[in-house]
Amino acid sequence: MKRFLNNEFWMLSVQGAFQRANCYHKTASEKEKAAFRSALKNFIDQHILPAYKVEVSEEQHEHNILRIIDFSRTSSSLFVADALNVGISQKLLNLYLKYHWCIGEIATPPHFPVDRIIQQELKMKPIEPWTRFKKIEEYREVINHAKTLLEKEGLATLAELELAYFNRRATAAL
Repeated sequence: MKRFLNNEFWMLSVQGAFQRANCYHKTASEKEKAAFRSALKNFIDQHILPAYKVEVSEEQHEHNILRIIDFSRTSSSLFVADALNVGISQKLLNLYLKYHWCIGEIATPPHFPVDRIIQQELKMKPIEPWTRFKKIEEYREVINHAKTLLEKEGLATLAELELAYFNRRATAAL
């Protein structure tokens, strides 16, 4: 059951991070993309995810995002920009962590998946296209804005804040 859930979490995370990113060269085959995603999953599962069994600092978390970018350079020929960018890498890692956290597999992640929807919920102005974040500072700007809302919302962590906003939005849609 744990393996099934992990694979589902990975599939959902990949879909969320890559769906609108247009990061692959048009010449990259589906077989090459699948092989890269499989290798990336193994890298994250073996070298990044275990650290989150306990709380991870924001600095270490940002470092892990950059490690994903570095790993993607091993398959640079697949990508338009020779590697994944900060936006895609943070969304992939943060979604994956969110799912594992929600079932109690890891400690509370320091951040949340940054995308257009959360920027709207946070009332960011302007809303920046997360799929184009190239610098960690662009990502950090959204995180720092969210930190200003924690006390107002009566929440202790950024992960809880995002989950509260996500749940409100989902409930409103029903």
